[in-house]
Amino acid sequence: MVWTNIGKEKMFEIAFEGSSAPSYFALQLATSAGSWSADLSSTSQITLVTSGNGYTASGLKVNRNGVDLVVSANYASDYARATLKSGYEWSATGGTIADVSYVLLTAASDGDNPAARTIWAYWNLGTEYDIPSGSRLVINSGSLQGT
Repeated sequence: MVWTNIGKEKMFEIAFEGSSAPSYFALQLATSAGSWSADLSSTSQITLVTSGNGYTASGLKVNRNGVDLVVSANYASDYARATLKSGYEWSATGGTIADVSYVLLTAASDGDNPAARTIWAYWNLGTEYDIPSGSRLVINSGSLQGT
């Protein structure tokens, strides 16, 4: 998991300056194309997985409700963590969802442009996956940790 610098900045702005929080977050899929680092700020800087075959570039909604993303802390080990609920899933239908390498956590709102969202964090899947028709990619764990 990589927190982007803009993601950390936005978190502090919301907590300490009273800035507006995103309506919700979204999980989006991206290819390996681009320069992947904490300096990423927008989905316009990388290549999103193409919509089609059961996947939409707008991604899966992650509500800010304490259910979809739960915050916890371990004071003995000096960290706080936000953990995604289990079971976020993309199912390929009618063809392959191709070139999946990253899962992004992006700030989202209804009617926005998925190709111009702020990237708060991302997870590298470790390899590039093609999800063939009839198969699925399930995210059963994902967390963001600050120390």
